[in-house]
Formats: sequence, structure tokens, C-alpha cells
Amino acid sequence: MNYCTNAQYPANSPKSTHPIRLVLQFNDVVTELTFSIKSALCAPIRRRSMTISPHAHVPCPNDGKVKTMPNKNAAVFPPIARHIVSVAIAVLMIQFFPTSAIAGIESDDEHLKIGGDIRGPDLMPFLMAFGTAIKKTAATGKPLRLELNSDGGDIETAFFMADAIEAAQQSGRIIQVEVPEGGRCNSACVVIFAAGKKRWAAPDSEFLLHGVSYAGFSESPTIALTRQKYVENFHKAIEGADWQFGQFVRRHGIIENDLNMSFSGRQLYEAFGSFITSLNTVRSD
Repeated sequence: MNYCTNAQYPANSPKSTHPIRLVLQFNDVVTELTFSIKSALCAPIRRRSMTISPHAHVPCPNDGKVKTMPNKNAAVFPPIARHIVSVAIAVLMIQFFPTSAIAGIESDDEHLKIGGDIRGPDLMPFLMAFGTAIKKTAATGKPLRLELNSDGGDIETAFFMADAIEAAQQSGRIIQVEVPEGGRCNSACVVIFAAGKKRWAAPDSEFLLHGVSYAGFSESPTIALTRQKYVENFHKAIEGADWQFGQFVRRHGIIENDLNMSFSGRQLYEAFGSFITSLNTVRSD
């Protein structure tokens, strides 16, 4: 069994409803889980199957392509339901995917790494590796160490990863996010870092903030509202970790104006003491 993912935001969709597709490939049949996010409603996942076709958009393993279709029956999920979906998928699907073989996601019993670009297809492997590590650390009582060394990437994927981290912490798990010596946590990676309650960084680590970008953005009013939502959620993620740092980012319009402002771990720790909760010489294992 292989996997691929697809997230599309049709221009004619309701402004607060964004269909998300998780696609599982069994031989030549693709099973698609489709849902969307909206704060007011919650409904079950809709599932349908379809066959592979040479569609140009969503590459699957073995050079196949997934046929994308309009989603008229997308179920709608608020943030709390997204937490449930994340945990459920991780628990149910871990047995099918060898996460050690997935580029960009590395894991052992108590240590999970995210490296390279954050992409949509990384979401499922991350959830499964994260679910496994959570179960293993729960048995020992030790924190789950989540090491980040990424230049950023897809902001939607980063929000989903942050949701999973927050959900685990709400259930009593201890997540320690780390940026190692010489490591980077740029752009969308900052959202993931901010989600951890324990946030460690090496003095020479690098953090970069800039504007939210997405290949689907255009002059469409619907897409503009989507971008505005992402910008606001980015602000809230930073403010949730350190209110003063969040207000600094807002005042200077770093995200709205795409200012590309970078900080070392030491600079952030000294200027905003709670965004990085511990300044340590974190070495990558």
C-alpha cells in the first residue's frame, strides 16, 4: 500500500470551507478520505474510491497520478475534530507504513526529526511516526523529543502537524521541540516549534519569519480570504508561545509585508524569554 495527499481550494468553494483529501493507494485502486475545516460544524469523514488516471496534479508512488474530482459532499471539521482525525489516522495507519524509510521524517523510540522542506505528502508519515513515538514515550514517562531542522514549506501541513502536537499535550503527553546547533527553523517550521510547550534551541540556531505563500494564491477574493486566515493563524501560533514576540511580529508587519526577518536562538531567548523556554547546546543525534 502506498499513499499520497492532495489539498485543493476551489475558487467557488465557501470562503471558510477548505476541502482536504487524504488518499491511500491499494494496488490500482485509490481510496480517498475527504474532509474540510469550518469552525461551526462537525460531520463524519466522507470516503470514496477511484482508479488511477494520468491527471496532472497529484503524483502518487510508482509514477501514478490521482484523479481529482469536485468535492460536493465534503464533511466539515472544526479544530477539535482535526485533533481527533490526526490522532485516529496515526493510530490506525501506523502498521502499514515503515516510517524509517520516509525522507525528511526520522524516528526512534523517543526522538522524532523533521528535516528538509515541509510538504503536503509529509503529513501522513509524520502523524504515523508521531503516534508511534507518543505510545513509546507514554510507557517510559519521558518527553518526546521533536527535532526541527527545516527551511519551512507548506503552511497548511505545518498547521496540521502543530494540531497533532497540541492535541497530544492536551492529553498529558510531554513534547519537547528542539532546534539543534547550526539548525534552522524557518517560515512554516516556526508554527510547529511554537506548538511545543517545551521549546529548546541552540544559541546559534536560526529562525526566519516572512510572508505566507501558497502556489494557489491569486487575486480571487476567496483565495485572498484564505491567505488572510493563514496570516492570522500564524500570528496566533506565535502569540500562543510568547505574547510579546507575537505583538512584535504584528507591529512590524513581518508576515503581512513579507519582510524576511531572521533571529538567532540567542537573540530570541534574550529578547523574548518565553518563546524559547530553554537555550541549550542541542546536538543533533
